[in-house]
Amino acid sequence: MSLDAYLADLRRKLSAQFDGLYSGLTDLKQRGFPVDVIRPEGGGVKNYLLSQSHLAVAPFNSFGCAADTDWFRISVGALKVEDISELLQSLEDVLAS
Repeated sequence: MSLDAYLADLRRKLSAQFDGLYSGLTDLKQRGFPVDVIRPEGGGVKNYLLSQSHLAVAPFNSFGCAADTDWFRISVGALKVEDISELLQSLEDVLAS
């Protein structure tokens, strides 16, 4: 496989991951859950989400934002597209409890 083909495939897979998460989180927000999401551009809550819903997040202040921000980034490094529905259901269950 050429480098160009590899990178194109990688971009396609990442796009599918981001689109699936964005769509699912947007749906949760529209149904009244306390989440917000912005379309991707290429601690306490963190540990709770990881342990309860198996969702890895990183606070935006890890990327240079103000320390008092309530925004988190979702880690998709090891996420498979086919696992997004289950992950979102797990997040919904945690948020509803």
